Amino acid sequence: MLSYVDGFGHVRVRSADGLERALTSDWMMARSSAEGARSLYRWPTWHPGGTRIASVGLLIDGNRVLSEIVWILTVEGATVDGLVDLPDSSLVYAQWNQAAERVGLLLQDTQGISLSIVEARASAERCLAVRGAPLFIAAERSPGREGFVAHVRAEATDARIVFLPEGRTWGRPGFFRVPWVLDDGRVVCTQRRGEAGHTLGLLDGDRFVEIAGLAGRVAFVPLGCGRAVVAEAARLDSPGYARLAILDADRQSYEPLVERTCVAVFPAGQERLLLVDEEAQGSFDWASIDLATRSETPLGRFAASASDLMRIGFFDQYALSHPLASSDGRSVALAGRRAGEASRQSGIYLLEATGSTPPERIADGSFAVFGG
Repeated sequence: MLSYVDGFGHVRVRSADGLERALTSDWMMARSSAEGARSLYRWPTWHPGGTRIASVGLLIDGNRVLSEIVWILTVEGATVDGLVDLPDSSLVYAQWNQAAERVGLLLQDTQGISLSIVEARASAERCLAVRGAPLFIAAERSPGREGFVAHVRAEATDARIVFLPEGRTWGRPGFFRVPWVLDDGRVVCTQRRGEAGHTLGLLDGDRFVEIAGLAGRVAFVPLGCGRAVVAEAARLDSPGYARLAILDADRQSYEPLVERTCVAVFPAGQERLLLVDEEAQGSFDWASIDLATRSETPLGRFAASASDLMRIGFFDQYALSHPLASSDGRSVALAGRRAGEASRQSGIYLLEATGSTPPERIADGSFAVFGG
């Protein structure tokens, strides 16, 4: 099932047979309404079970945000719950922890970025877990683990890995952004090696198991079944990425996949990748690559919406929580405009990951995510 933010700023769901319905409405923000104000919603985030969506609603008067509320929307029913008010901050990212029924909220305020963990129930209180910048998170996945693993640089300290909410830390991370948390609780990350390099490995408690040495900064994109794509830059300070490899965490193997520049990588099922190249500012060429044959297929050029620009820029973070490909890897949803459509409103496009059919514009909209 697909969820998207439509041209009016409301969250809708669309089934595989094309049936749609809206999950949000103006009345949800009515208690803080003001004359001339309008409501819109952002960042729909599917619960891993596929029955609920977290989304933030904003009441806007001109350029002023009058109020901001995180909502839990029930996909197959008519119920909505106001999860938490954000009177002094703005939501920039959300991720569920399925086992604990908690939502991790990355919030921005006048002091910077912080992570709050909230129980997924109406009128829940948010618990400030950590503050710092940059700050990236991954939900723990194994039974009994109810928190998040954060990679954060707190004020006046070096970067560290923090296990939340208990607060255990590991203080030697290398040059990556988002940790990859395995089902057994181990964490894929890198460890600094001198001043000019780092080592890929598994963090098991306080023990770091080395797998491969690295020269450039990296990003992890999980594929499932203990495998992930590792995008590596040419150097620590290089823009974009220069090569891709496959990491098998169970076998502790690291195998080169392809030497190919890109700015972002997304999974499309377990056997196909989506590669993104920036053609011009805000305009991107999309392609897919079959992991078995390493054959590449162009998918088209799109000018990304503002929300998709954020997703592309932080692809390793959004890949954990906002999939742009269906679970079977066949369909891809992008938000923006196709090449040559500069005058049109941003739209939602469905593509075949194999490139077998032309992109289909299904609606006006600014962001789409698969789930359910």
